[in-house]
Amino acid sequence: MALGTNHEWRRGIKLPADNKARPVAAAMLGPRPVIDFVLPGLGVAEVGMLVAPGAAGKSFWALQAAISIATGIDLLKLDGMGGYRLQPGRVLYLSMEDSAEVVKGRLHDIANTFPTLQRLDVLQAIDDNLTIISGTRGDFDLLTMASAGIDLTACATTRRLLILDTLSMSHTGDENKTSEMAAVVGNAQRLARSTRCSVLMLHHAAKSAVLNGQMDMQQSARGATALVDNIRCAFFMQSMTEEEAKAMGVSDRFAYVRYGSTKLNHGSHVAPLWYQKQTGSGVLVATDLQPNTKAKKQKTLERHGAGGELIL
Repeated sequence: MALGTNHEWRRGIKLPADNKARPVAAAMLGPRPVIDFVLPGLGVAEVGMLVAPGAAGKSFWALQAAISIATGIDLLKLDGMGGYRLQPGRVLYLSMEDSAEVVKGRLHDIANTFPTLQRLDVLQAIDDNLTIISGTRGDFDLLTMASAGIDLTACATTRRLLILDTLSMSHTGDENKTSEMAAVVGNAQRLARSTRCSVLMLHHAAKSAVLNGQMDMQQSARGATALVDNIRCAFFMQSMTEEEAKAMGVSDRFAYVRYGSTKLNHGSHVAPLWYQKQTGSGVLVATDLQPNTKAKKQKTLERHGAGGELIL
């Protein structure tokens, strides 16, 4: 488009009242739009992914995130991360891996861990804003958008967030085939844009990423690279490593998981968070883990000797 003779807009020319004549210039000179983030890094009408190995706690994380948005109560301590501000809204959680009994058990454990959720007004907000459907495998197909029981467009309309647990059970395609996974992500993006509902897909990690300790890399997701390349944000969860446990002075490393981002197209960097799995349930509680000073001192002594002399 033409911006004006000799770039007159640069000299402070007043734009038309409706800014329709010069939309590019209006964007450059007008106030910066504020992105509405449903989760840290995941904007409204966008698609994101949470990647984790099996049993890492991604279903608990997603369920607690759903309750947080439905009630406005920050169960995961995400508020403030990268400029994110928690905004309440309606959420649909489609659980394709777990039975209704398993999901109900998790809800029970979450309520017991966070007593605030047992207030009558909070319970009313959960009933009003959160819908959970279990056993939905085969009820829809993100590859073809065929419906066999669930109309995703109708379900997502008027909702702020749709959670698919898991991605592999949301389609009939070949995870390792780029063209099919590009189609799956493309359909999820069209769904998000047409309904203004963000989509969070839970996905398993690649075996190589787990074995090599590379969960905090974009390539940690299982399957074709299009799955991560074509979305706007990706997050990971990983159990505490032996090295991290030593640095933190933790004896039971499997009781802790680290959450962070591997890809953010929008927003500020999201610093990793530590969660502790509650004994007997798996509910995630944010914890402020810091390196153990005693462990750091011992490591220094091992490297340099008690007298500070370098040992070769």
